[in-house]
Amino acid sequence: MSEACRAESPQTARGIAQDEAEESQIETQPDSVPETGAGLLHACDDLLEQLRGIELPLSLPDVETHRERITGLRDQLADFVRPRLTAGAPLLVVVGGSTGAGKSTLVNSLVGEEVSPAGVIRPTTRRPVLIHHPDDGHVFASSAYGDWDGLDPVVRAHSGLPAGLALLDAPDLDSIDDSNRAFAARLTAAADLWLFTTTAARYADAVPWNHVKQATSNGTTLAVVLDRVPGDSARPVRRHLSEMLVAEGLESTPLFLIPEVRRTAGLLPDDAMSGVKSWIEALGANPRARRLVARRTLRSAVQSVGSRVDEVAASEARQARALHELTAAVERELRTAGDAVATALTDGRLIRGEVSARWQDFIGTGQFFLGIESSLSRIRSRIGAALGGDRDAAAPLGDAIRGGQTDVIREGLADMHAALGRQWRRLPGGPGLLDDDGLQQPVTERQIGATLREWTGHVTNLVREEARGKRAKARLLSFGIDAVAVVVMLAVAAGSAEKAGSAGNVGSAGKTGKGAATGSEGAPTPTETAAIAERLLDSLFGDAARRELTDAARTNLWARTRDLFDSARKPFDEAVAALDVHADRADRLREAGRRFQENV
Repeated sequence: MSEACRAESPQTARGIAQDEAEESQIETQPDSVPETGAGLLHACDDLLEQLRGIELPLSLPDVETHRERITGLRDQLADFVRPRLTAGAPLLVVVGGSTGAGKSTLVNSLVGEEVSPAGVIRPTTRRPVLIHHPDDGHVFASSAYGDWDGLDPVVRAHSGLPAGLALLDAPDLDSIDDSNRAFAARLTAAADLWLFTTTAARYADAVPWNHVKQATSNGTTLAVVLDRVPGDSARPVRRHLSEMLVAEGLESTPLFLIPEVRRTAGLLPDDAMSGVKSWIEALGANPRARRLVARRTLRSAVQSVGSRVDEVAASEARQARALHELTAAVERELRTAGDAVATALTDGRLIRGEVSARWQDFIGTGQFFLGIESSLSRIRSRIGAALGGDRDAAAPLGDAIRGGQTDVIREGLADMHAALGRQWRRLPGGPGLLDDDGLQQPVTERQIGATLREWTGHVTNLVREEARGKRAKARLLSFGIDAVAVVVMLAVAAGSAEKAGSAGNVGSAGKTGKGAATGSEGAPTPTETAAIAERLLDSLFGDAARRELTDAARTNLWARTRDLFDSARKPFDEAVAALDVHADRADRLREAGRRFQENV
């Protein structure tokens, strides 16, 4: 046998006899491998179900790495562990490695004819090619053997392989095609034995070695084929590769070298690949050795599940915490903006500009401050005269109040939306949920106007109900229900004369805004306006009824405004609701992992 084609491990050659000795040792330890039973199958299925529900949708740091780990664990359980708990499957040898490593040529040469296309166009292997002995066809046709969904392998029977052993030609681990890379990683995780195939020029490449580290940490049994080795490089290349294997704790890994030789009809000469071919044939001819490899890989894979489940659960818990922070930001900004708007609507700051001017038009600009009692009769007379004329003096005042309220609510909604956008851009996972321009604020000015008109109608109905059976009913009717309703609206906007500036709560607990502004020269301040409106309403309803009326109107305004803010938060709520993240899922996953380990 030439120097290049010898088989050895970095420490010593491993023969079948040694494998059998190890199997005998394992068989004396009944708890070292999982027993196939309903409990373990059920636990495996439950764990798979929990894993399938985890997506890690938030873009947290290192989330791609964590997603890959979830996919790897899920695929290994579905494609490798579960099938070996339910079926007497052949030993699955996956031939995988770097682009251009000669994987398909190796598979064809091991079988003895071309069963997997080889060529120079990359990627050559676009679909996995599975070759098995004809007697094992029923296993791979069964749904019990692996979850082949999406892989769509080419499955071929060939008598050139011994029964009980199957070869799978996998796509390139470093393929330019994303799906090919994903399939390659998935297939290596499904292997009983991974025949890692590389070349003298590329054996130290980072990408395949990262897969080697991951696969061995997950329990996959490994053998290495170093292809296309120039004759004068065999010894130093083998030495260096052996050192790399030792550094990774893989000193017992079988290592086969294939020299750079001319192919015949696309196949390697027998003498060039005699080492690896003899090893595969010996493995195929020895059921005990095959069983040893399969049980060793299964045992290692099962033992790795616990720590891997803990990693996944920790990732899901981080997602849940991030989601909680995003939701808390929505609640926080809703309270802040809602309280500010509630204060602005009812602390007197609306009593300025257009509202103040229309109020003076409504009651006249006579001597307000010479005595409220004497002024009330004149106010009532002016209101009655105004209402008896061609112009409805109440309508312009009502329009002005609603216009001011619209401005306050619109600005409050805009402030809340902008603040939420800023908060989410700073919070982990938030930027990925926002469009380039942020989420669209859905509440329109038309909706605000419609809400305020509905509130006006509600206040009018309150006045109408209060007027029934009152001794002052005639006086109310002489003023007009609509006019009195506008005075109630003004009283709500002006705030309480007794406690100016107090406000209720749109978001949650009430807050007090800045003091009311002083009116311009010749115009009453908000506090004075509140006093006039209250005394006028007292003269119509009485003090207690007036308080109940204005309180009811104020409370209803806050409730309707709160509904608008709830509508404005909807895009943020929908963005959160679309994420399949649940606070208790990490605990459910840990519990499923614990049950799996208990049944092993």
